[in-house]
Amino acid sequence: MARIPLGQPLRLSTTVKDPAGVLTDPGAISLIILKPDLTQQTLTTATTPQVVRDGPGLFHLDYTPATVGPYRYYWLTTGNAAGTTKTAGFNVTDPFVPAHISFDDVKARLNITAASDDELQDMIASAVSEQEQRVGAVAPRTVVETVYPSCGRLWLSTRPVLSVTSATYNGSNVATVGSWTVGLPMAGDVAWPSGGGFYGATPYVVTYVAGRSPVPQDLVEAALLRVQASYETQRSPAGLPVSGIEDGATSTAYPLILRAQDKEAPYVLPSVA
Repeated sequence: MARIPLGQPLRLSTTVKDPAGVLTDPGAISLIILKPDLTQQTLTTATTPQVVRDGPGLFHLDYTPATVGPYRYYWLTTGNAAGTTKTAGFNVTDPFVPAHISFDDVKARLNITAASDDELQDMIASAVSEQEQRVGAVAPRTVVETVYPSCGRLWLSTRPVLSVTSATYNGSNVATVGSWTVGLPMAGDVAWPSGGGFYGATPYVVTYVAGRSPVPQDLVEAALLRVQASYETQRSPAGLPVSGIEDGATSTAYPLILRAQDKEAPYVLPSVA
């Protein structure tokens, strides 16, 4: 699925032919889009944005996605040459999503000058996600979370916690976060300093920064190893099979994953085995 940065216009085109295969104009044409929130948007020659006729049987629409996530779409025609196209899609990504490895880093590691950009970007996203399931957030990012006090503390879910920016409670009351302390960053607990204050029995909306600053080089290297493992199993030399662990052999990716896990070991979250 193609990856589109948020805010980048995308031209969606189609051709319409009659049963004999001749380009022809239908009675009406619509573009049906299923957005990430699962709501549908129907666009025609009379809507904004508008389906544009380029010539007999040739149509396009310039669409600018407004939210991050997967989109699916198809064209629907009625009257002459009535029918639908196959469903297609694209994935809208946040250009500033937290990341500690870049596309250029990965291409340098793999020693390649040309490859499928979308495929590599998917591998990068998967590698970072897999790593952060073990070690928590790596690149610093701002998180907004609703949390209930427990045992006199707030337990934040995105770890390690670097700092608390702000918080509100009981709807709009502003908390004085300067009196809060991050006791165990890897556990995500935020406590009042000893000798004063306590959290009320109410949900708190907390804005905080999670991740590492600076990012340890071992975690950068481990993420690159994870991408390398994915790439090499997809792009192994012709004629050389990629074997699986289950058949008694080790795949080309297995040693790379072990090396990545060794580098991640000092940073693994307490709750992860």
